[in-house]
Amino acid sequence: MKQSILFFQRISLLLSVLLLLAGCSSSDSEEQEKGGESQPEIRFNADVWQVMERTRATTFDAGDVNGSFKVYAYNSDDVSTYITGETVNYSGGASSWVHPQFWPDGNGALDFFAFMPTDLTGTCCSYDYTEYNESTNPDGYSAGTPRIACTNLPVSITAGNDATRELVYAYTRNQTKASNGSGVELTFKRPFARVYFKKADGLTGVTINSVTIAGIKNNGLCTFNGTATTWTPSGDATNLVVTGSPATGDTPYLVLPQELGSKTITVNASWTSWGSATTNVSTILDLGSWEAGNSYTYTFTLNGDVLIVDTEKFTEQW
Repeated sequence: MKQSILFFQRISLLLSVLLLLAGCSSSDSEEQEKGGESQPEIRFNADVWQVMERTRATTFDAGDVNGSFKVYAYNSDDVSTYITGETVNYSGGASSWVHPQFWPDGNGALDFFAFMPTDLTGTCCSYDYTEYNESTNPDGYSAGTPRIACTNLPVSITAGNDATRELVYAYTRNQTKASNGSGVELTFKRPFARVYFKKADGLTGVTINSVTIAGIKNNGLCTFNGTATTWTPSGDATNLVVTGSPATGDTPYLVLPQELGSKTITVNASWTSWGSATTNVSTILDLGSWEAGNSYTYTFTLNGDVLIVDTEKFTEQW
């Protein structure tokens, strides 16, 4: 009889322990759910581009999906860092760019700055996420204007062998948990311009071996407010020189946006009808300016020692 009573006491104790554990588990789950509701993960709706690997300046094509981007977040009220350069990966589906970090408590707002590729190696660009200082930290952050520095963008290029990688970026301010249930909108922009050098249709028996544009800048500081890109070129002017056999074709080259004005353009060409003799032909042309996100095509016609550069329809949104 004692054994039966003892058995039932043990069973009762075991059931009590199991019920207690189940209650704890349910409570923990509820807390997690409550926490998930009060502090959801930060999600992004991002229109991003895919790197196209080719033997040229590696640029992005609009509309495709890239695997990741780098993101920084700053508290809108005091510019302190909330997310410090972490990678956001794509997982498929709508609002699928997820950063595994919660929104701030309360009604705190964040400013987001993002860029691709996540590794700036090969882009000639740098970004210091800490506070901007004109003399000590020019490629830094201040409210409303993150800055990117460009150093030694290649200007001596062999056609087909330019490994420069394009940088694209996005910036949006004053985003809160309450206003971003479906994801923070990030619209990526192109800070650089690009140029094409082409030979005119019908120009036969001529190979353009090199193209030179004299007196351009390839260093500068870029300021971005989420919509507009502003460049401040710096350093000494140099020549943009593209060489190859030929130097013309369907290859684009990244250039620093800047005011150009009148520039000397020189073409080195070979005429097969002259026994492959080469000659330099130059002209001075008002090139206006290179603007961020625009593409410029220069089409060359040679008539003996006369160089004609067609720019009638040479500018387009990139």
